[in-house]
Amino acid sequence: MDSPAQHHSAKPSTSTPRKTFNGNNFESVLKVVLVLLLIVGSFSQIENGLADNGDYSRVMTWISSGPLGFSQNWPPAGTPEYRDRFFNYWLPYWKLDFPLHSRWVTSVLLLWVPGVLLNMLLVSPTILWLPMLSIAPRLLSIAMLLALFRWIDNHTSSYRALLYLTIGLPYIFIAINTDYLAYFSTFYQEPASMVFLLWLVAVFVAYRRKKMRAMHFMNLAALVFLVTEAKFSNIYWPLLAGVVTYFFYLRTVPRKRAMTYLALIVLLPFSVSFLQSSLVGSRYANAYQSLFCGVFVFSDHPEQHLARLGLEGTEEYFDVPAYTPLGETCIARHRDKMSHLNTVSVIIHEPAVAWKMLHFAADSMQRADIWYLGKDILRNFNGHRSLVGTTPAIPLLSPLKSAWSDAKRGWFPRGDILLVALVVFAIAFSLNLRSRNALVADIALAG
Repeated sequence: MDSPAQHHSAKPSTSTPRKTFNGNNFESVLKVVLVLLLIVGSFSQIENGLADNGDYSRVMTWISSGPLGFSQNWPPAGTPEYRDRFFNYWLPYWKLDFPLHSRWVTSVLLLWVPGVLLNMLLVSPTILWLPMLSIAPRLLSIAMLLALFRWIDNHTSSYRALLYLTIGLPYIFIAINTDYLAYFSTFYQEPASMVFLLWLVAVFVAYRRKKMRAMHFMNLAALVFLVTEAKFSNIYWPLLAGVVTYFFYLRTVPRKRAMTYLALIVLLPFSVSFLQSSLVGSRYANAYQSLFCGVFVFSDHPEQHLARLGLEGTEEYFDVPAYTPLGETCIARHRDKMSHLNTVSVIIHEPAVAWKMLHFAADSMQRADIWYLGKDILRNFNGHRSLVGTTPAIPLLSPLKSAWSDAKRGWFPRGDILLVALVVFAIAFSLNLRSRNALVADIALAG
């Protein structure tokens, strides 16, 4: 007969094994920390914005006729209202009266719609708190980080934590950088360029190994359209997107279908942007900028080009912006000469101009801040305007929110070194486009 002790020792164990903290747990925790860093870093700066340089009024009049507390949207120059309205201060409160007066149709409106609806629901149906326009861009930047994590997880099971840090952390520094975020809580069109371009690159990478169907090409066409229609200066993006689409996705597609897709990706957005810029006159302003603030300024013999183009006596307009009384006078007097073909003509006759412009751009490339536009908040509510400075930063985040701009100014190459670096990177990316390592090939395509 068995003893009680034997019966007791024969009972199955009811204790559960202790869970250990392994690599997968660390990766999950790291992802959560990085996402929280992006969320806090972005939304803690929701009241950081940029003063209006006059560009607000291009598109804002779809939803607002002007800021609260001002007798008119465009006060006379030289008045105290003009000083408060333009260049110096960011104004958070605006009339939400939907005048629908703008002639511009831009993709940034799609980013504003969710914020306007939330504002009407949570803030006021008649007063717009400008940071509400930034809700969609901020959420899309967070979604991009999650997509980046998924891309890493799908491509490798090794060194994930290292990749989260080496790829994800720089993205976070860019996404919480004050000099970039400041555009989100404004009526500027730049947020559409930033957000939709990032997603276009992401989709190009995501589709690299998919069996492409019509839906995939429609998605590409839609994103190219949104990038292009953000603002007229993006008109070259359909051409670049068309080249990438053809070489990576269309070479095995039947010819007629491929031509249809290329028409949607290249011709449609290009044509719409060109037509719209012609109808509203901005094409002439852009051409003026390329001439009088571009090639003529960098030319050693501008008088020869002026004579050849029939623009004698217009030296007074050199380096004068288009959207000033003097610039607008020049455009009105010489509208038929405001053409990018004339810009090309100057470069053909004096090729050194192109190099000087490229060198100037390379010297200025690492400047992220817009120094002449104020970021101080001028709170305009209840009929009063009070200067409150900038939004106080969370102490731990204070150095992080300018880390990317500081790195660009202090560490990143510029001038000739930058040009050499760009050539080296272009060669390196090209050589790795066919890499057997999917991760490397995708990074090369994005680059």
